[in-house]
Amino acid sequence: MRAAIDTRLARELEDFGLLTPRNEAGEKRYSELEADIALACGRLAQYGIAPRHLRAFRTAADREAGLIDQIVGPALRARNPERRRAGIEELEVLAELAAELSQLLSWRALRRLAST
Repeated sequence: MRAAIDTRLARELEDFGLLTPRNEAGEKRYSELEADIALACGRLAQYGIAPRHLRAFRTAADREAGLIDQIVGPALRARNPERRRAGIEELEVLAELAAELSQLLSWRALRRLAST
């Protein structure tokens, strides 16, 4: 894995649902996105943050995706190609807006920590 994390950490990340490898010919393979996730988790591990503590990030992401799915899911599952394309466009917009809100809320909470 290009993320350069050890196998123990990779196994823990898998156990806590932070990494989801695919199986190809009996070997675990990670997508580029999975490698980026592993890299971020590895960097956080350098600060003593264990994979079990990172589950909160996965849970928040899953909830965010679930909310967006409620809005665009029907369009994404539509048989009409035009409706599916519109759903994908809505998905992209909503994902950007949700990421922006999440980052802003995190910054606000962290600023509170710094001011106490």
